[in-house]
Amino acid sequence: ALPILAMSKFGVATVDAFDIDDRMLDISRRATAHLGGVKITNNSATEIAAPSDTYDIVFDYQVLHHIVDWQSALNEVHRVMKPNAQLMIAESLPGLIENSWIGRRMNHPRSNRFTVSQLQDQLLATGFVLSKSRIIGDHFIWLIATKR
Repeated sequence: ALPILAMSKFGVATVDAFDIDDRMLDISRRATAHLGGVKITNNSATEIAAPSDTYDIVFDYQVLHHIVDWQSALNEVHRVMKPNAQLMIAESLPGLIENSWIGRRMNHPRSNRFTVSQLQDQLLATGFVLSKSRIIGDHFIWLIATKR
């Protein structure tokens, strides 16, 4: 589970994790039950239940490409991040989603998918500075976006 990674690899003391899928919430709660400092709730990335300027670091691990209005999700993530906070992104791109058996087997929105350039342009327009990107064709992107 991502909370375990955040705590072990990034030294994070507390984690607020959320999803809209109750099945995934149950799996995450079981996986992190032995940890202190983890709060898992049912929330949407387009309406994060946190005050502005709350978080030092945010992880997007294969989430944005599941959200039809991913642009609103980026705006909401930006809102809840402190200045100079980092957004760690790992995302699948249309080449994987549309052209692989994995992508076709999972539930992905059919409209408003983003390419590398569309994601990067939206991050910049939202108020992030981009760094440390790695792109594998039209399949994956990893990057760090820092809130200005």
